[in-house]
Amino acid sequence: MTTRKFFSSPWRTVGFVVLLVITFLWLIPFLQAILTSMRTNTDIMTRGFFSLPSEISFESFAEAWQQRQAMQAIRPIAKKRLDIDELEHYPDLLQALSEAYQAGKDAGAAGSS
Repeated sequence: MTTRKFFSSPWRTVGFVVLLVITFLWLIPFLQAILTSMRTNTDIMTRGFFSLPSEISFESFAEAWQQRQAMQAIRPIAKKRLDIDELEHYPDLLQALSEAYQAGKDAGAAGSS
């Protein structure tokens, strides 16, 4: 079917335009999430949520990766010593364990250099 023949019916043209609009509206949150993940918190607060980034930063990805590594180390300890499966239910404890993990990691790095 050629393009001219496809768009010969006005209903097909309207349907195509409606599908394009729906696709665009569906993609907006996805694209916004990608743009926001590459922005610093300061940039979001000063320029607004829907503005384009002034600079692209991948620091949030590195921070998330480090938090994931810390959680992988902390979870078995919390389960074994405290019998806690879901640390997210105890945010103060999670914060304290995360800070202790980071302090131990920093002390280990300082001792090895």
